[in-house]
Formats: sequence, C-alpha cells, structure tokens
Amino acid sequence: MTAPVRLSLTAAIETFKDAETSWTAGGMTMDIFYRGFGLQLEPFGPGYRVSIFPPGEIWCMANAPASVNPSKRDTLIAEAEAIVDAHLSAYD
Repeated sequence: MTAPVRLSLTAAIETFKDAETSWTAGGMTMDIFYRGFGLQLEPFGPGYRVSIFPPGEIWCMANAPASVNPSKRDTLIAEAEAIVDAHLSAYD
C-alpha cells in the first residue's frame, strides 16, 4: 500500500496583497501568508480549520485553530495570526 498524496486544490482566482499578508482564494482552500508563515484555511466539517506552516516547513504546527461554525472564519484567521505573533515574540 502506498502512502497517501496530499493535493492542493487552490486555484488562484483572487489575489490581495498588503505589507504583511497576501492570499489567493479559490477551490477548496485559501492560502494566507502572514509574517513569513503560511496559513491554510480549509473546510472542517461545516466550518473551517487553519493549518499553520512555519517558513520552509512542509508540516504544520500542532495548535491549529478550528471550528465547525462556518461564520467563525475570520475569527479563526485572527487566532492563527495571534499564534504566529506569540511564536515569533518568544524568540524576541
């Protein structure tokens, strides 16, 4: 039996950029780049989960915010950004 292959379904439909964040949205995932970290918003039941990828890593951090409430999407992104900020402040 072969190992499963992870496929990204992101289709770049929309792009937004500012000083520290940018994202492309489309398909089943949303990739957000925040302070060098990759945040991947993906479906989680009826809601969302945000996987946090440190720079240059292929494995995400263990503390990914998630909610089955679809209206909490923006809150989950803010929580993931706060996790990145806390992670970086630990090294200041």
